[in-house]
Amino acid sequence: MKKILFAVLLVSLFAYGCGKVVDAVNPNASTTPATPPSTATSVTLSGGNVSASGTGVSFNFSAVDQDSTPLTNITLGNITAEVYDTEPSAASIQGISAKGVINVAFTDLTSGANTGKPIAITLTLDKSGSMGFDDYTYTKVTTLEAAARKFVDLMSSNSQAAVVVFDSGVSLEAAMTTDKNVIKTAINTREAYGGATAVYSAISTSISEEAKVNATNYTRAIIAMTDGQNNSGSKTEANVTAEAIANNIPVYTVGLFDNSAEATSYSAPLKRIALTTTGTTDSYYEVIAGVTALSAGQSVHALGALNTIYTNLQNALSNAYSSTCSLSSGLTAGQSYWLKLYLNYGSFIKTLVIPFTAK
Repeated sequence: MKKILFAVLLVSLFAYGCGKVVDAVNPNASTTPATPPSTATSVTLSGGNVSASGTGVSFNFSAVDQDSTPLTNITLGNITAEVYDTEPSAASIQGISAKGVINVAFTDLTSGANTGKPIAITLTLDKSGSMGFDDYTYTKVTTLEAAARKFVDLMSSNSQAAVVVFDSGVSLEAAMTTDKNVIKTAINTREAYGGATAVYSAISTSISEEAKVNATNYTRAIIAMTDGQNNSGSKTEANVTAEAIANNIPVYTVGLFDNSAEATSYSAPLKRIALTTTGTTDSYYEVIAGVTALSAGQSVHALGALNTIYTNLQNALSNAYSSTCSLSSGLTAGQSYWLKLYLNYGSFIKTLVIPFTAK
């Protein structure tokens, strides 16, 4: 009798343990659609890090509300996707041959909020003359450095970052590392800077550094900040967008401008780079701070705005979704494709188009 009771106890304990395991199942993998928080009045999607070969695809996407708060309860029941061999934004679906549309079946979806997946970010920082080196005020560059350090402070201990600094030339001041002191020292580097603006070459260098990171283990991205237009270096906008797509790396861009006229003149390429590599111009951020030698009030405004931008980006990327999918037919290595994500989330219906190159 004692043996029977002991066996019953073991079975009960096992059943209880199994129940605990079920409770811990990834909630994002549910096929039951989730509903957005009652406080959400809008939803913004951005994406990238598409890794595709044969009939397998994985990619990341972020979803935030009107306050840039990450939305982390989206499930497999909320999303569908298709892959196109012609850009869907440039032609109607009816204009693409049936052969050119590849069906996507999701096999898994996880939010960084549930997995703690680390990020690997390259901070690309403008230290050209107009950032305060020309008139020795250094107020704009000091503001940028403070915001970048804030980003690093918010990183998890297993996340990593690299630092690329540019003026007329480009320097990898810190290769990808988890050491926050090394990253901050690189952010603070000013020696020999203060020339023209080689932002495209800097983004190209950042792509090369970011491409060394395993996209399966990290959510990758570049955050590129400048206060002007590209006027130095050998790279073009077309070069860097092609490199980013070929390496499946999203580029978030930040413009820190003296006035609205500068923003109008200089922002278009930054918006296009963000749109082409992340699927949305919402991945472009803008601060109009005032004259180069920021007054105390302008400096406070700029620092607050940049802090908010870098903090929101850190939160969005840290809580990004990782998804894995299988395709109805195989991809051709080296060919360009477009992944179109559909989100049906309560009253919000959103789409996101992410270009990528198959491996």
